[in-house]
Amino acid sequence: MYRTQPISVTMKDDEVIRSPGRLITMDGTTNTMRTSAAAAIALGVTADESSRSAVSPHAYVTSGHTVGYYPLGGVMLVQVDAASTFNIGETVYVGASGLATSTQGSNKKLGIYVGDAAHTATALSAPLGGNEGQSGLTEGALIRVNTNSAAIA
Repeated sequence: MYRTQPISVTMKDDEVIRSPGRLITMDGTTNTMRTSAAAAIALGVTADESSRSAVSPHAYVTSGHTVGYYPLGGVMLVQVDAASTFNIGETVYVGASGLATSTQGSNKKLGIYVGDAAHTATALSAPLGGNEGQSGLTEGALIRVNTNSAAIA
């Protein structure tokens, strides 16, 4: 299957991905990718973290950096915001900061929750790659979402 390996893409400057599961979309201004915003159409889910510097091994590169991602389609593990809860079969939406949400509003449909039993809201955790004194940055819990029905417009 073509999606067994992630696609490498250049991220918008200063848009650092610190762990897998973030929703990303196209940044039309710079012809690069960025984390999703509320009401954005997601194009994929990150497979790993952004590039790190070879000179300073623990520092993220913030300009011209890349990240691996999977295009939407099929069941994906996606990070979710801290306030959302889902029962099996409920709609999942694209939220701000590259996180999925249960809030419909003007948010685009990402897919259907297909995780085990029900997902209850959980606090955001410290970033997996947050070793640069980035204590204010957080990552969401990973949930299973069937993205075959994601909105494209």
